[in-house]
Amino acid sequence: MTKKIAIIGAGLGGLTTALQLHALGFEPMVFEAAREIRPLGVGIVSQTYATKEITALGLLDELNANSVDATESLYYNQYGQEIYGERCGTHMGYEHAMRYIHRGTAQMMLYKAVIERLGKDAVVSGMRCTGFRQDADSATALFKDEAGNETEYRCDAIIAADGIKSAVRRQLYPESHEPHYSGITLWRGVTKMPPFKGGGTILHIGAPSQGSLIVYPIADNIDAEGNTLVNWVVEQNGRPAGVEDWNAKADVKEIEHMFDECEL
Repeated sequence: MTKKIAIIGAGLGGLTTALQLHALGFEPMVFEAAREIRPLGVGIVSQTYATKEITALGLLDELNANSVDATESLYYNQYGQEIYGERCGTHMGYEHAMRYIHRGTAQMMLYKAVIERLGKDAVVSGMRCTGFRQDADSATALFKDEAGNETEYRCDAIIAADGIKSAVRRQLYPESHEPHYSGITLWRGVTKMPPFKGGGTILHIGAPSQGSLIVYPIADNIDAEGNTLVNWVVEQNGRPAGVEDWNAKADVKEIEHMFDECEL
């Protein structure tokens, strides 16, 4: 008998899980709070084991076509002096590659595969999970749509892949569902520029005790001039906690002088 699985969240984790469960003969259904699934986010890294899982799903060619091969990882101190370096992925001897990719590109790749393999009704958008019920034989996921209407989905199991504000986790672990601020604020952005260091390098720059900068390419040849799209992350220590929102706009002036003394 096919087992019905409700997956809460159509992000990378939820969509990958749906594909894996479908390959094993289960009947997954993905529920997403957003009305429309769009390619949001910035850069992520598909580490060697993640690439192994993508390969198993038959999506390696598409991943390779939309990402950058990671060749080396270099570390510099706050003055731009190289202190350590190593090769990455297959260049290090691993069986599978390490790839840099835009998060939104990876998500849409997985979403397209889910629709093609499971059907267009396998992902239900505009449905925010509010909790669940469970008895000896089944689980019931509870939802509200954008108009506030309540609905339910009875299934054999529920998998929560809906991020740090998960309603399922809040119900299971009410005493520890809120995240604790680590004291580090991440500033994220992208820059269009010529390839650097051969095109497959990830840079780690700065002193972690003060703040650091991570830079790597996520898309090659994005225009007629051969430029690459570079993802960067600034880790700023000691900033007061703010609102946790991936869509919040920030003023770069607060961090633009953090690496004035660094010359590569």
